[in-house]
Amino acid sequence: MSYVEKSRSISEINARTVSVVVPNYNYSRYMRSRLKSIADQTYPIKEVVVLDDASTDGSVEHITALFEEIKGNYSLVANDKNSGLVFKQWIAGVARVSGEFVWIAEADDQADSAQVAKLVELAINDPDVALTYCDSKSVDENGSLLKGSYSEYYTSATGDLLAATGIHSGPEFVVAFLSCKNTILNVSSVLWRRKALLDALERSAEDLNRLRVAGDWRVYIECLLTPGSKLGYVAESLNVHRRHSSSVTHKISARRHLGEVAYVHTLIRNKLGSYPAMRKAQDAYLFDLAKQLGFGRS
Repeated sequence: MSYVEKSRSISEINARTVSVVVPNYNYSRYMRSRLKSIADQTYPIKEVVVLDDASTDGSVEHITALFEEIKGNYSLVANDKNSGLVFKQWIAGVARVSGEFVWIAEADDQADSAQVAKLVELAINDPDVALTYCDSKSVDENGSLLKGSYSEYYTSATGDLLAATGIHSGPEFVVAFLSCKNTILNVSSVLWRRKALLDALERSAEDLNRLRVAGDWRVYIECLLTPGSKLGYVAESLNVHRRHSSSVTHKISARRHLGEVAYVHTLIRNKLGSYPAMRKAQDAYLFDLAKQLGFGRS
């Protein structure tokens, strides 16, 4: 490729705009590293909207001060009253931004500087790619490494189908990767085509008002079951997912957790048809999950 051709190619990629939505509730301690990992992206970011959901840890003041240090098109929207559900913040944020692509970068996570560039590159040549996502490292509350990759989890669900970077049919991905459990473990690893996300949020809005654990799973399914929809996967640990012992998943009862998973299982069967093998795999996963959650003691 000549210098002129290479320059034109880079210019065309950079013309595809990316907006960032940062939902926050009481994660002031992580906000500096979160915003820095956004500012350090090698791909140009059009705008960053931070949504504070009535934090009580001084987040608003801290974020405002950070905006003075980290230059860019940043804005803060602070709720006076907690919304009670993170998906309301997703909807508010995505409606507010205008990029072709949207990155919902949760306030406590971080990212490799190449994350957005590699996710955009996989999506730009095919308008049917509704979302792209990458593998993740996981760390604890204090930043200590827990896992360098989620590849073992993917393998347990799908064999080696996610061993390499590539593009997949949306409906086929749902059957192979999302019909039993949610294998997209952290929304911060995802880059969405904004219109596809808005449409999926609108169609699943009623469920999102009550799902606490499975809401993101619900949105992935809605987005990827759109006729012709595709998904891209980057087999590199570019996202850093922070795992908390006091997360929503740990706080809710085992009964509710299992109920939400069973609801999504039924939804998938209603949309795709109830294949015996799928139903058997779903039932096996529910049984194993019940044991993990100590069902009957909560």
